[in-house]
Amino acid sequence: MRGAIYRYDRRGSSDNHRLLRLSGTRTAAVPRAAPAQLRSRQPAYRQLSGTLRLWEVTQEYGMKARQQGFTLVELVVVIVILGILAATAIPRFITLSKDARISAAQGAAGGLRAAIALVQARYQANGNMAATSVNMADGTAVNVTANTAFPLSVSPGMDKAMNCESTTACQGLTMVMNATTVTLQPAGAAATCIVTYTAATGAIVVNTAGC
Repeated sequence: MRGAIYRYDRRGSSDNHRLLRLSGTRTAAVPRAAPAQLRSRQPAYRQLSGTLRLWEVTQEYGMKARQQGFTLVELVVVIVILGILAATAIPRFITLSKDARISAAQGAAGGLRAAIALVQARYQANGNMAATSVNMADGTAVNVTANTAFPLSVSPGMDKAMNCESTTACQGLTMVMNATTVTLQPAGAAATCIVTYTAATGAIVVNTAGC
């Protein structure tokens, strides 16, 4: 077996596969008595420097599969599928984002109403209708309009009534306070997606046009 290379001759049907021995320029069929592993496992033997060595077994079809790439048709199919997914998913995502901003604006309006009701209840419980400030249960002072007990639009007014983080941020919303109004805007919303509180009347207006 020294100096020999073995390969399979795959001509003809699978029943006629022959394990051939290459010796120089002569090719001869190896008898069926050849080692069973040579026929069943289809190994490849290579000669290096005149010495017979057993090299790692390579699977013919596995190697071919690893060398093959995607066909143009397969790439086109993948691109079409991605396009369909994008066309259906992106509008849904946009709609959900809009709904989330509208919900945030409506929630802010609800928070303003709850804060007004809580301050007025505390104000009336004190019994002094001429007072311009009321202390909440946690000791926080909230400046209000006498008699109506509407929290003022300047600090410490509605910002303290709603327990906001600051005069510019309130529970994840952007807050703007001035002499007459307080506005709350959901994150990422347009300027017309806004909630406005008027201190003089206690009115709360929700505008979701830009949400």
